[in-house]
Amino acid sequence: MADRKEETIELSIVTINYQTDDLIIQLLEKLTPHFGVEIIIIDNSPTDSLGKKLPQRSDVKYFFTGKNLGFSGGSNLGLTKARGEWILYLNSDTIVSTKDAFDLIHSTKDRKFLVAAPKLVQPDSKIQNNVGFFDSLFVNPLNFSFRQA
Repeated sequence: MADRKEETIELSIVTINYQTDDLIIQLLEKLTPHFGVEIIIIDNSPTDSLGKKLPQRSDVKYFFTGKNLGFSGGSNLGLTKARGEWILYLNSDTIVSTKDAFDLIHSTKDRKFLVAAPKLVQPDSKIQNNVGFFDSLFVNPLNFSFRQA
């Protein structure tokens, strides 16, 4: 039997669940299977109700922790499970498609950036700021080194 090469993963999408099962299912409906993409769900809920609701998809990797590791703990666990060249962290209430994720990656690569933060658009089309505010350039000049595209 010939050795089968392991699939190259370009993008690992990591999301954390804490009692947001329906939101995770809605997110998965938008994230259609795509070659080179894996979706990692870290479930911090006290019971494994999501595991029974998940669609059978080879691109979805589900990890039930049985305890609340918090967002950072769940994110760190997701990172250890990820095999992708790029990592995209998504909140469970995010509405985004696989195509949108790849558009962000390709735009980031084209500009030779290593990190990207997408524009956050609310359902009413208002833009949500995704960086913090500081008093002035002199109080914290680091804030002024980030710009939104």
